[in-house]
Amino acid sequence: MGADFFLCVLEIKHTKSVALAKAKDLNLTKDDFHTFEDAGIWFDWTGDDAELVKEMRARLLEAVEAVYSATQRRDCSYFYVDGDRVFYATGGTSWGGEPSDVWDDFLLVQQYSKEILE
Repeated sequence: MGADFFLCVLEIKHTKSVALAKAKDLNLTKDDFHTFEDAGIWFDWTGDDAELVKEMRARLLEAVEAVYSATQRRDCSYFYVDGDRVFYATGGTSWGGEPSDVWDDFLLVQQYSKEILE
C-alpha cells in the first residue's frame, strides 16, 4: 500500500479577467453549498442564505485567482495541446489529504468550468 496519485486538469479558454467576471455573474444559490462541500470547502452556515451565497461567491473568486496563478506555483504546471489550447494542472501523491495547496481551488473551478472557463 502506498500513497495515491491525484491530478486535476483544467482547460483555460479565457483571460483571468473574463473568468472572474463570469464567476461574479454566476447565479449561486444556497443549494450550491453542496458543490463547495464536494470540492472540500466548508462554511459555517447559520441559516442566513444571503450571507452564505456571499461567502460562496467570495470563495469562488479566490479559487479562480488561485487557478490562474498556477503558472507561478511549484505544485502546478501548464501545457499546450495543438499549439494553442492551454491547460493548467495540479496534483500529486496523497495519503488522504490534499495533494497540493490549490487542490480544493482546482476542484471548485472544475465544478463550475462550463460557466466560468468556456
